[in-house]
Amino acid sequence: GSEGTLFLTPKSSGTHSRAIYDARHQNSKINWCRVSEHGRFKILRPYHQILVGLATGASTRPMIAEIDFKSFFFQFSWSSSLADAHAFRIRQKYFRCVAPVQGSALMPLAAQTASAILAEAPSIRAGPWEWVRAGTNLIYDNILIRGEAEVVSRRWSRLIARCKAANAILGDTHAPRTTLVSCG
Repeated sequence: GSEGTLFLTPKSSGTHSRAIYDARHQNSKINWCRVSEHGRFKILRPYHQILVGLATGASTRPMIAEIDFKSFFFQFSWSSSLADAHAFRIRQKYFRCVAPVQGSALMPLAAQTASAILAEAPSIRAGPWEWVRAGTNLIYDNILIRGEAEVVSRRWSRLIARCKAANAILGDTHAPRTTLVSCG
């Protein structure tokens, strides 16, 4: 396989670091025309994120809930050929990334797709208004749901159950409530 560079960048906590793989070489080989057939990564524009957060359309006192997954990319696995293509050396020892790496241009799409499936969200191909109507916002591995209290409580229970069934490791979570300081 080819060898690349792995480096650490500090997290906002100041006490932890995030491993980033320099995957520019591997990313340059991606056939983006082929990938686009499966959807494309997109984050809602701030305007639509605000509308989701305000629970636009909710008639009673709305609720909001959020999940931020922990080490989300490492919860996936990928083929041995991709592991070989994302390898590096430290002190003459060879390592292969058997889990997807931050730095791979495909991982934001994979993370957002997995989050959408877990959240029973609209298709990643859906337009922003479908996301607003669904009361759902995804940013990589952060899921925010908002709407009528009963609906959010029901969706939250299903989301937690789906995460458990998928063995997804949860980081910060905020169960349904009326106000929220965002996890991510």
